[in-house]
Amino acid sequence: MLADAGRPGLALYVAGVAAEAALRSRIPPGTVFDGRHDLVRLALTAGYIGGTARTIPRRTERLNTFNRLWRNSFRYMSDDKIARILHAARQFPESADRGRTLVRLAASAAIAEAGHIVQASLSPPKVQT
Repeated sequence: MLADAGRPGLALYVAGVAAEAALRSRIPPGTVFDGRHDLVRLALTAGYIGGTARTIPRRTERLNTFNRLWRNSFRYMSDDKIARILHAARQFPESADRGRTLVRLAASAAIAEAGHIVQASLSPPKVQT
């Protein structure tokens, strides 16, 4: 894992790419989407938020958690800068460490949430009736 290899910032970024790609794969052909890296708009366009009364809150919470952890711009940043952003956003407030430990926590959480998003994206979108 990239986070274990001393690249937690890269692991965090790649988790976002996986989630974004999974959501984009659900957009019906011919649908115009120009939301760039806006995961909420992407999830709505892709039908990820749809489903049952049981799955909608769970998917919404996973998306919100992921959205708080990931930024497309992380690909250009050092782990220290990512840690400062996460700390300022009050992610993992119990962690006083602003360095790699904080970024590793974020990477682990983002990878877990991305996994759920990817798994849910493997099933066809539910059509609202």
